Amino acid sequence: MRLTDRDIQILMKVNECLWLSTSQIKRYFFADTTTRAVSKRLRLLVDAKWLSCERASSTDEYFYKLGSQGRDVLTEKVGIDSEGIHIARQLPTQLKHFSTINDLRWYFELAIQKESGALEFFFVDRELKSFLADSAIIPDVLVSFTIGESGQMKKYIVAVEYDAGTENPQYFGRDKVKKYSEAFRDGEIIFGASDFRVVVFADTRTRIVQLIRYSMKFLPNDRILLFASLEDLTNGFGLRERIFLNPQQSNVTSLYSLIE
Repeated sequence: MRLTDRDIQILMKVNECLWLSTSQIKRYFFADTTTRAVSKRLRLLVDAKWLSCERASSTDEYFYKLGSQGRDVLTEKVGIDSEGIHIARQLPTQLKHFSTINDLRWYFELAIQKESGALEFFFVDRELKSFLADSAIIPDVLVSFTIGESGQMKKYIVAVEYDAGTENPQYFGRDKVKKYSEAFRDGEIIFGASDFRVVVFADTRTRIVQLIRYSMKFLPNDRILLFASLEDLTNGFGLRERIFLNPQQSNVTSLYSLIE
């Protein structure tokens, strides 16, 4: 079996994300292909040990990680050093949260691409724990990108929180939102930026309303936090899509308005 250029791109993306589901790989690399055909190709990659796969139960879809032969491909053919190779040992305990973060990765990549921007980094919490060891708060995601006209590109840093609905919404307000407010008040700098933005996602509009309700008294006076449901996100996500609730100004707005 010969590896195609697309196969190598799949190995690189799985290495970056640690685990990707069948549907996530289909969305990245096989948009116009049936799920059955995608699964068949991935099975060939697994059989050749370029990928490895697991699933949480017999009714769930498979998740794929880098295999032993895939590691060799990335080091020998792509030139990634050993420190840049990431092979997970087991599926994450909080698989839904982990998988949704990778969904958000794809949405941000797409949205930034639509604006002819450049993604500088997309760090998740496991990476940020070492980078932000002294910080009072560690986001689920920290994403940095540049957009703008030629010669006048501007850099933005956005902290992303995803609420999976497993915690009391009151806790989210008095813990996460309060800590962000204190970070803004104290001028905390994250990756060289004290003016980083914050966006919050949850699965449903109902959950978003609950989070806003218990966050209101902790929201900072001089900074805006935006809230959006994944229900709206799946209908199409761009920096200019008006799907975000802005509780401080009681309106619906876009992520682009936050970074202008």
